[in-house]
Amino acid sequence: CSSSCGGGVKNRVRTCTNPTPAEGGNYCVGDALECVKCRDRSCPAMAFCDYGWNHYYGSCYLFVDSIQSSRSWTDAQAFCESASSSLIHIDDWKEFKFIQGVLLQVHEKR
Repeated sequence: CSSSCGGGVKNRVRTCTNPTPAEGGNYCVGDALECVKCRDRSCPAMAFCDYGWNHYYGSCYLFVDSIQSSRSWTDAQAFCESASSSLIHIDDWKEFKFIQGVLLQVHEKR
């Protein structure tokens, strides 16, 4: 498909080569090119994150160094709720790899 969301087009080309018409045989009947709409689901809404937050697939993430902030889990949860957010919940491998990459960058800066 030509797009991952928002609508795209998938093309298919047909040729009469399996088997090729022989000894006066007719070529295939029908269109040689077929175009079909695909992925018409809407794209995720674009999120605009506040300064210091990281954007990833329609969500915003804030990474806080727990050693420097010395927050407890309860304090962290309260902080997130005050920012109309919640503590992170990893849904899939891609999201995990994104978070891991950000944490590695933060760790390298130390």
